[in-house]
Amino acid sequence: MVQAPRYFYFIWISAVVFAFFGATNAFRSDELWSIYTSLEPYSRMMDIVRGDTHPPLFQWTLAVWTRVFGTSEISDRVLPGITYLFSCIAMYRLARRIYERDLAMLATAVYIASPLALFAAHFGRMYALLGLWSVLSTLFYVSFSFKPNESKVDFWLYIIVNALGTFTHIWFFFILFGQLVCQAFFYRQVRTKAFLLAYSLSLIPYMLLWAPYLPGQIMRSKTANAWIPKPGPADLVTVLFMFGGAAWLLAPAVPFVWRKVGRPKEQWPIRAFAVVLVVAIGTPFLISQVKPIFFSRFTMIGLPLFALLTAAYLSSLNRRQVAVALVSISGIGLAFGQWTATPCESRTAAAYLREHASGGDLVLFSTLSRLPTEYYLRQYPQRPPFMASTFPAEIDTHPAYPGRLIEQADALRAEAKQWLATARGLQKKNGEARVFFFHGFDLPVDAIMQKELDEAFTLQPAEGMHCGSVTDSYFNDIRVYRVK
Repeated sequence: MVQAPRYFYFIWISAVVFAFFGATNAFRSDELWSIYTSLEPYSRMMDIVRGDTHPPLFQWTLAVWTRVFGTSEISDRVLPGITYLFSCIAMYRLARRIYERDLAMLATAVYIASPLALFAAHFGRMYALLGLWSVLSTLFYVSFSFKPNESKVDFWLYIIVNALGTFTHIWFFFILFGQLVCQAFFYRQVRTKAFLLAYSLSLIPYMLLWAPYLPGQIMRSKTANAWIPKPGPADLVTVLFMFGGAAWLLAPAVPFVWRKVGRPKEQWPIRAFAVVLVVAIGTPFLISQVKPIFFSRFTMIGLPLFALLTAAYLSSLNRRQVAVALVSISGIGLAFGQWTATPCESRTAAAYLREHASGGDLVLFSTLSRLPTEYYLRQYPQRPPFMASTFPAEIDTHPAYPGRLIEQADALRAEAKQWLATARGLQKKNGEARVFFFHGFDLPVDAIMQKELDEAFTLQPAEGMHCGSVTDSYFNDIRVYRVK
């Protein structure tokens, strides 16, 4: 047995560190929504999931996980971290089916160091799971087309993985569509009957068990996904950066090296990778010109293909040095991001309110800032006796997504005036009560309430919390107002 090069161990150790780095970070609102949903009785949980926009597999997995390991930040982040590690291993197996050992490790390093993969590893939602199924689906698709064999195990694993992927995220269907287009253009003569049979069988569980709920979820998405804007070229650039990360620093050197060493002799199925990737990402991009559904997190389905293509592009460079550089640069960036974390996250916001807000004060949450902040407030033995409310109040009915509330501007202005009248009444009763306003994510909506507050009260610039940029807690400052 040939021993792996030493730098392989460095890459895998880095992947383990990346998987669990920052596991104690404060919860985000949609992570907490998932946790609270998973703790409900099964029938109630399924009612909530059917009213959401995603299939139920992640919630099923999280329901089992939380009952065994609890609901702490570490517990919630270990689940996607482990999933990320499995996807990295699967990525190496996939790349090894196509490339020789060093180049396969380079493709794996691109995946390991990808900002999108690292985000999924640290986020208690379904994106790491979506990445795993995307890697495995591509791996077993390779068994049908790029490297055909007669393995019945791969046949059934392809069916099982695809079925699980369709129950994880609706975007998984786009990678399946990309595979179908690729098969039609490049591999019509390679086990086509077996591919079509496996492809069809993998869709049956979803069609029988979940498709009846899909129309309701599509109707729900008109509200739940209303905050997603129509994408443009800049969004594709963002996706490419989230795919490649540090790899883009090395890309300009490749043409100069190719002039010296020439193009690699291996006949890799580059066109096939490119077709599946373009179809999987391009199809929802085109759909989004009519009905926006394009969001960078969802493009996780294309990351394995991008890693394969990038490895082929970088193959003329010293693969060992490139792989180590990718992971090292990403590790430095990840560590720097953790060390320079903004103070405006939900845990520090709760600590600030506990220290500064008192009885009679009014705390006004905006967008999705309330759910995670109140989660940490409940962890204190005694919560400050302030009055809390949300603007717009509708957010409390869907605390996991912001919606497109500015379209209801007239209703929001009326709601702001009504809230202000209530606030004035309470201040007359409680004397020097203050208003703590969570501000900064949805600026057009926040501006409606801010206008009313500026007219009725006096802003205290020296008080509050100020971060300068929008955070994962959906605010970038807490503004404090006093009676004029």
